[in-house]
Amino acid sequence: MTETIYRMDTVQKNLLDTFLEGRNNALLFSKGNVDENGKATIVDPATNRPIYISDGLIPQVEAFASKYVYNKLTIQVLRTAI
Repeated sequence: MTETIYRMDTVQKNLLDTFLEGRNNALLFSKGNVDENGKATIVDPATNRPIYISDGLIPQVEAFASKYVYNKLTIQVLRTAI
């Protein structure tokens, strides 16, 4: 019989993976935090400096690109979309 040894991940690796996953999601889906006056809604409590967050990739594309709905992807659908 052979024994199986399981090695658990370190806490630092789990924290880094969680941070990077959150950062990647923010780069895709985040909404900006600038109000109608052009000021950031988040402020660093230690220095009282504003922290700006820009829109993610998907909100930026949705603001300027139109959507095209299709049921089956064909060459004609690609030509229409382009």
